[in-house]
Order: sequence, then structure tokens, then C-alpha cells
Amino acid sequence: MQTFERVTIQFDEIIDYTVIILSRNQEKFLHDCLSSINRELSDAKVICVDIGSLDSSFSHGKQLANKFGLNSKHIELHKDTKTLTVLKKLESFIDTKYIILISADDVLGKNYRISLKKLRMLNPQESVINFTSTMTDQNLIPFGEKKPHWRDTSKKNRNLLSYSNPGTAPGAVIPWQALIKLDAWRNPPDILIEDYWIWWQLIDFVPFLNCHESEVLYRQHKQSISRANKNKDYAFSLGYVTAIPNIRADKPWTKFLSLLLIVRWIRHLNYLVWKNYAFGYVKAKKNYCLT
Repeated sequence: MQTFERVTIQFDEIIDYTVIILSRNQEKFLHDCLSSINRELSDAKVICVDIGSLDSSFSHGKQLANKFGLNSKHIELHKDTKTLTVLKKLESFIDTKYIILISADDVLGKNYRISLKKLRMLNPQESVINFTSTMTDQNLIPFGEKKPHWRDTSKKNRNLLSYSNPGTAPGAVIPWQALIKLDAWRNPPDILIEDYWIWWQLIDFVPFLNCHESEVLYRQHKQSISRANKNKDYAFSLGYVTAIPNIRADKPWTKFLSLLLIVRWIRHLNYLVWKNYAFGYVKAKKNYCLT
């Protein structure tokens, strides 16, 4: 089994962080996103990644970043580039301990920086940090929220992951240097859903922390991946990550729980893409057999 030394680090302000902004035809939302980063994380490194946008997201993002005086880099990738592949392609550009991953249509909440600093001071050990995710419409009017509910041990968190996703992806703080040292990072799957896959890779190596004192506004609109119930790539990706707890199960009862996850997640997809979901599930199982 791969071993991993737990690392304790000192809090070193926001220069430890690279903010990665993913944009797909989200020109009209970029101002809100970059404005919130300027407000909360103005001295962090910022990488704006445009993934095959047909609008002016790339040039508009550059203009806004220059206007705000952000330390930014701007990269264009093909429209079919999946999220984990994006992160893999960025590896040579990231030299910080942490990354903060956010979509261009999301917005960091007020006190994000203060809450992050307090939590890191109380928990200096290298860790994953999830924030309250406030769902909003495209005008940022809130209509619901999801709070991360990680527990205090990796064993408890593994059990939670076996049948659910206790984390929140928008604005998540991910220990980059820990992630890229893992064997699984040598060849991550080409899928759209990055958070659940990353949680499983790091679950035994670093603590997972909840931050309920601040939020990230999570826009839901026609382009949102969370509404892509007829999207074949999304269905494939969801099937792929659904197989992970079944693969990683170490007890009969956790393997049984992992099967419940199939029912829990496939119901969010249109029946027309269920076969793509199944293809993803089978692909993950085959990949595991080849390792």
C-alpha cells in the first residue's frame, strides 16, 4: 500500500494559493467571479482557463484581470478537455502548496479569506477545506445551500464517501503538492467530475475540514454542469466516479453501500444517457483491474 507522510505546515498568507478559474462560455459571469477573487484573494496567483468558449470569455477575462491588477495567467484549451485533464495540463504552471478551484460563474463569499485564515491557523496540518455552497439563480439570488459535513477521521469520511458526497466543490481548497505526489495522479481519468475523484485519492492522507463561516455562491443556470442531465460526457463521468467506492470498499457492508450510490445518482440523469453512465462505471472497473 502506498504510504504518505502527514505534513504540518505554517500558515503563510494567500501566497500559498493558486486560484484556478474554469470558464466555458461564461463571459457574462466573469466580472462577478474575478471581482470576488480581487476582494478576497488579491495577492494569490490566478490561472484563468478557457475551455473552448465560443464567446469572448478569454479576452474578457484578460481585460478584467488586468483591470483588477491580479497576478494572472490565461490559457486556452480545446472544448472537449475534461476537468481532471485540465488540472493535469496545468501541472507545470503551479508551484504553490494549494489550489483553489472555482468555475467562472461562481463567486467567493464575503469573509472567505478571513475564514480560511482562521481555519488554517487552528488546523495548520495540510488539509482539504470545503466551504458552504449557496445555490443561486443566474442573478445570484440564493434559493438553497449545501454545507460540507466531513467528520474527524479518515475512516468516518471513507464511510460517508461510500454512499454520498459529503464535500462541496465550489471554492474548495485542495493540497496540490499532496495530490500530485499520489500514484493515481500519474494518469488521472479523463472525466468532468473532479471533486469526488480527488476526495477519494486524498481521503487517507490529509484531514478534510468544513468551513461554515463563509460561502461560495454557486450559480445554477442552463449551462451548469449540475443541470446536464442529458449530457453524455457528464453521465459517463458520473458513472466513472460512482464505481470508485465499490472498487475501494474494504468490507462487505461498504461494498453494499456503494451499490446504493448507483441508485442515488443515476436518478438525476435522463434515461437516454443511462448507457453512458454504465459505460463510465465499467471503464472505471476495467482501469482498476489494469493497475
